[in-house]
Amino acid sequence: MRPTDDVLVCLRRIPLFADLPERTIFDYTIVRCSKGQWIDDGPGGRRMLGVILMGEVEVLSHAAVGGELLLNRLHPLDMFGICNLFVPDSLPTALRCLCDTEVLFINKEEIIRWLTENTEMMKRFLRFYNERIFFLQHTLEILSITTPGERLAAFLLREMDGEGVFRFPQGHERVYSSLGISRASYFRELRRLKEAGLITLGERRMRVMDANALMC
Repeated sequence: MRPTDDVLVCLRRIPLFADLPERTIFDYTIVRCSKGQWIDDGPGGRRMLGVILMGEVEVLSHAAVGGELLLNRLHPLDMFGICNLFVPDSLPTALRCLCDTEVLFINKEEIIRWLTENTEMMKRFLRFYNERIFFLQHTLEILSITTPGERLAAFLLREMDGEGVFRFPQGHERVYSSLGISRASYFRELRRLKEAGLITLGERRMRVMDANALMC
């Protein structure tokens, strides 16, 4: 199927597919989902790579003790399903739309063909895999910390910029959901850190005032 110019332009804005030829022909499907709808890994049970064209999607893990753990949020041009590319069966992924969303699905066999024909694309793909491994490793390290206060402190130390500032444009819920702690525990720890002079709070941002003390 010959994709529209808009589809090719979107794909080539993703670093992995930056040098995709303009006349590339491939099998794809565009699916429109409503707010709150769960997204399948691929229409009809097929092995597909998903690209968010419009909207926002949260990636969830259902905790063994009940509830949901927010792993990530996907925005336009973010991908899902790519880490399942070379396994025979898709790994289960819980994806829920936060608003009306459009998803581009591409047959995984097409992606594999592109990678085998393009050495530079394969190198970028391996780099992407390495970045995902580091991300998951850091996430597991933080989630393995048992107390909410120590978990929050480790998260802030990892996410703050060179000036000690951590910004959370999606709000506090995004933070405590990704840390797997309750809203009450999160705000209790924030209050404790603020009263101890270790952080200051602003509009959707906080600043670490003493990183050394935060590590203790």
